[in-house]
Amino acid sequence: MFLKRLKKSTPQQDAEFRERMEQVPFLDKLIMIGTAFVVIVLPCLAVIVGMSLLVMWILGML
Repeated sequence: MFLKRLKKSTPQQDAEFRERMEQVPFLDKLIMIGTAFVVIVLPCLAVIVGMSLLVMWILGML
């Protein structure tokens, strides 16, 4: 149901997006990448480390 609502972008929309992204300052792009790292990568790493420690504790390796 959700996938049916997704529409592919047209070449004109792609061109408009590229033009808008060229106007974004470098510092703002860097902040966007840093925010994505903090919001996505760090919680994923925390879950993986937590689950690994839990398994090690259960199996007596810790």
